[in-house]
Amino acid sequence: MKISVIIPSRGRPEQLRCCIRGLLATTRKHNVEVIAVIDQCPESAAALQGMPVKVLSNSEHQGATACWNQGSLVATGKILVLGADDLVFFKGWLDAALATLEEMGGSGMVGFNDGITPEHAFSPHHMMTRDFIARYMNGCFVIPCYKHQYVDLEATARARRAGKYKWCEGAYVEHRHHAHGLADIDEVYRLGNSYKEADREVFLARQAAGWPNDFDPILR
Repeated sequence: MKISVIIPSRGRPEQLRCCIRGLLATTRKHNVEVIAVIDQCPESAAALQGMPVKVLSNSEHQGATACWNQGSLVATGKILVLGADDLVFFKGWLDAALATLEEMGGSGMVGFNDGITPEHAFSPHHMMTRDFIARYMNGCFVIPCYKHQYVDLEATARARRAGKYKWCEGAYVEHRHHAHGLADIDEVYRLGNSYKEADREVFLARQAAGWPNDFDPILR
């Protein structure tokens, strides 16, 4: 079974390279394709030369949501993983996640353990099967109504509503984000934070409306 890991990145060439090295080292026995979507940063694309990675480069800033969906269009895996360049993949994460997916009948959304998110309330990073995306995400890997924030909360809410969500303790993928005190804030985090209030308003409106499918499918 092929797994596609989609990683948007901007302004962090060495961090991106390190992230992907760790990802490849922990998934050697699996059929994994890595897709890096570079958001207006030629240096990051150059840093991946020689690595077994599909690289998509944007000449203009698109934002994380657009980059995840852009990567999904070239992904060939049955399973799509929501990645990021500030993740650290620990040994056995994919084995554990695939075992959880098998317990679910091979279809749905599996949330990763970032060691931080309280009470497993939602999964900042996760994987989804294509059939789940088609049926419960209206054909979009990431809901395109947001610029950057809150996509994980709506995805988790949709999966829970469908009875197609499980959080996997053994799928340990650490999110070294500045909000958790695990990284210094940089221009990339500042840019993401600038979208937070607008994305929050979108989230609350969509939550009140019951997560409408008021957007066009991307994957067919």
